[in-house]
Parts: sequence; structure tokens; C-alpha cells
Amino acid sequence: MYRSRRRQRGQIVPITALAMIALIGGVALILEGGNAYAHQREAQNGSDAVANAGATVLAQFIGGTSKTDADVSASMNNVSNLNYLNDYDGYYTNVTGQWLTPRGATTASQGAAGVLAGNVPINSGLRSSDDVFTFSVAPKIKFGDRASLYARVAKGYRPGGAGIPVHLNTQECTDQLNQLGGGANYEADTLWSYELGLKTQLFDRHLSIEGSVYHIDWSNIISAVHVPLCATHISKNLGDAKSDGFDLSVKALLSEGFSAGLSVGYTNARYSSDSEIFGETLARSGQAISDIAPWNVTAELMYQRLLTDKVTGYGRIEDRYTSRNNRLVPAEDSTTVTYDPFITTNPAVNQLNGRLGVRFGDGSDLALVATNLLNTHPVLNEQIFLINITSGAFTVRPRTYGLAYSYHW
Repeated sequence: MYRSRRRQRGQIVPITALAMIALIGGVALILEGGNAYAHQREAQNGSDAVANAGATVLAQFIGGTSKTDADVSASMNNVSNLNYLNDYDGYYTNVTGQWLTPRGATTASQGAAGVLAGNVPINSGLRSSDDVFTFSVAPKIKFGDRASLYARVAKGYRPGGAGIPVHLNTQECTDQLNQLGGGANYEADTLWSYELGLKTQLFDRHLSIEGSVYHIDWSNIISAVHVPLCATHISKNLGDAKSDGFDLSVKALLSEGFSAGLSVGYTNARYSSDSEIFGETLARSGQAISDIAPWNVTAELMYQRLLTDKVTGYGRIEDRYTSRNNRLVPAEDSTTVTYDPFITTNPAVNQLNGRLGVRFGDGSDLALVATNLLNTHPVLNEQIFLINITSGAFTVRPRTYGLAYSYHW
């Protein structure tokens, strides 16, 4: 995204990428109702944009600009046309949602409310051209009862549309919008995801292995762009991104009651094209998307023993490691407009946790819990400012002990 805060400008972070992928098991081909859902969202976004357009004109009137109901209606109709809304009704309401009469009094009757806009079809021959659907294909092959191999291909989609109108009528604002190709419309973006995974159990189920590799390709990303000379944000398509990675989980029963586990995850999230705005570079192809740690590793040792017929004692120690991101991010590149010499990269973080407890046959669990046993204090997300160099960092919770009780039924 491109925001007004310098630290955030130019970041295209596909936070919602994995949420678009449905987790589907078995041999299946599922054609989702993505087309209908996309158009429903498009209509809702259009309705919101129409309401915001009218509210903007009202705000100008409150600020002392000469505006009439006709100006409000014209602004709403213009945005409805851009969003291909075939028909809508607009009424004045108060902050609680009650209808208002033409004289400003509240009324319980919609028929008595003052009509602001709509009531007639608007450009009824227009239709949206975003006629697409999303899908997920996930075949799975089983090798006996202890091994399976699966693959998944899926597509995600967000429709394009029209943003709220820009009402600051200055030449400087118009020129800046023209550099973006105008402020009215933005196109759809798409996301493709590919995944291949394996699950297996070996040595009479004493060893369990699960792993997967994936590739995500996000194109034509819809981003919020700050237009400073217009004092507003608009939606535009800025750049592409890719993410590759894998995850591996191994669990082993070493002896009776004694087990060990290791989980490793790797992510390579990067820009796959140069992004520019107002003739300046936001990010370059190959640069990392924000300060994302590429490696995450968790190691665990656990011992449990039956104390009585209905009581089991256990102990677990866990070490979590997050690596430093040694790849260049746009904010560290002095040739980009997002460059900030005060930006720092998070260091590697290692945290040791422990748990000692008992489980009862009725589903109760009582444990002594300790977090951050090494009492490490890494400085994370540090932001150094010229005025106050202490304002902008946090760390992990210090060494903490406590009792935890849970009950399962």
C-alpha cells in the first residue's frame, strides 16, 4: 500500500493472500460462487461510494461552500454511473438512521422522507465487465493408511471499481491525478496459489512427517494511494508480488513417554515488478515485502508419565526462533521515494518457554507456565525520529511465571 506515513509508503503486503485459499481435502473440483459474491461486493462498494459522495458535498456545505440538494444529487449520480449501479434511492437521515423530511424533521415513514437522489433507473444499459469466478482444485492420493500426497491450485479475485470523487478543484490536484491516469477507476487484481504437500507416518507411527511447498502470485494489486495535493486517498493498481516457501513438521516418539518435535517454515515474499508513482520509484522488483522474517523454527521436547490411573504428569520445553531479514526492503534503498535512513531491520529473536503440569481423567489440566526463560529483550520495529529517539520500539514480554488451569469436555 501507499500511505501518507513515510514508514508505510510503498508496501504491498499480501496479508489477505492465504485467506483467499480454501482448505479442501479429498479428490474434488469445487466451483465456488465467486462470481455472485464478487458482484455483491461490487454493488456494496458502489453503494458506499455513492453515500460518501453525497456526504462529501454536505461537508462542503457545512464548511461554508454554497451547495444545494441538486449538487448532492449530482455527485451521487455521477459516482453511481461510474460504479454501474442501475437503480438506487437516496434519502437524508440523521446520525441514528432515522429518515428526515424536506424540512429536517424526523419521520417514521420512508414515503414522507425527502428524496435526495435516485427513484429512476440510472444508465440502465450499463453492466459491469468483471465476469469471473474463483476456484480451487485439490486432488489427493493416499498410499495405504499412513501416507498421502496432495496438490492444490486456487484462484482469488477482487473486482475493480470506482472510488469516491475528488472535490478539491485545483489545477495542482488535477495534474497530480492525471499522473495516475485519473482518479475514477481501478482494475481488478488476481491471486493464484499453488501448493504441493505430503503427510506420512513411519516406524510403526513413531515418526510423523508433514510438509508442503507453495507459490503465490498476486497481480495488479489494488492499493490505497495518498494524493497529497488533493488531500485524499484513491484506489489504484500498483505492482505485483510473489511469495514462495515451505513448511516442515517432524514429530518423533523417542521412547515411552518421551517425544520430540521440530517445525521449520521459510517464506520469500518479494515484489515481482517495479512500482512507481508520480515519476518516483516506490519499490523495485526482487526487494522484500516489508521486514518479514524468512525463517521460523520451533523445537520441542516433552515427557509425560502416568502417575495414577487417572492422573498424568508432563513437562514440556519449547524454543522458538525467528530469523533476521537480511534482504533489502524499499525503505532501505536510497534510490526509492520510500527511503528512510532511520528505518531498522528486526534482529533475530530466540524465546525459550516451559510448562510443567498434571492432567486429570475428568479433563482438567493444571500447569506451571514459564515464558521467555532466558529473559531476552530484543528491540523490535524500532522507529528513530529526529525529535525523540526513544519514541518507537517494543520488545517481547519479560520472563514470566504463572499458573494455568483448563478443563476439556
